[in-house]
Amino acid sequence: MIRRQMLWGALLAPLAAVSAVDALSNIDVLLLQPEAQLRERVDGEALARHVLALQDAARRALEAQFARRPNAGFLVVGLRPGHTPRAWLDLDQPLPEAAAQSLRHALEGVKPPSVQGTVIVTIKASLWGGRVSPRKAPVPAQWRVAAARSTTKLEIDQLAEMAWGEP
Repeated sequence: MIRRQMLWGALLAPLAAVSAVDALSNIDVLLLQPEAQLRERVDGEALARHVLALQDAARRALEAQFARRPNAGFLVVGLRPGHTPRAWLDLDQPLPEAAAQSLRHALEGVKPPSVQGTVIVTIKASLWGGRVSPRKAPVPAQWRVAAARSTTKLEIDQLAEMAWGEP
């Protein structure tokens, strides 16, 4: 009997470890705009609360997904006065479209703080235990499309505004 319990314990231990992997971990928040510019555009405490709410929304959306493959990259949210927030994903491996849409929708559904100009929030994270991305900054596909249309170098908020309407 004891041997059987030990065998079951040995067999089930790896499953417990797999289920214990967090949907969202190794979180870094990147602010891609100069600090002085951000201070003019948004209250720091309100932005910090917003980032925590974004992390919670992302975690809930990911936990609701059936496919839980390790991944990593960037969750990017743009805020503009008078507009609905816009989310872009720049992950090392693409998510299935339904999962990506669910995650974007969850991020865009978080009530934003009041802003006085474009504010870009970037969360660099591991999804389902994926290795942290070696990349330093995001370049979502929609941003690449917008940059290709420009003949000049763009600041990050200009690039995000150009990509705002891209699907």
